[in-house]
Amino acid sequence: MYSNREISLSEDWAGFYCEQGKLVLPSGVRLTAAQILMASALVEIASDNDLKTATCLLKIARALQQIKPRHYKG
Repeated sequence: MYSNREISLSEDWAGFYCEQGKLVLPSGVRLTAAQILMASALVEIASDNDLKTATCLLKIARALQQIKPRHYKG
């Protein structure tokens, strides 16, 4: 029986492997199939909100960047 199995020979999957039915990340975190599916679902649900939030934050960051040079005394 195998103690652990590599996911792929591709460099994208370097450090990932399966052990005792769980996916082990390069950080050492072990994920069950249910956790992977839940994470995927959460990414799909939050994608629209995240895009709107990121867009808003970028606009604010750009505005702050333009203000800083006028009042910066450093």
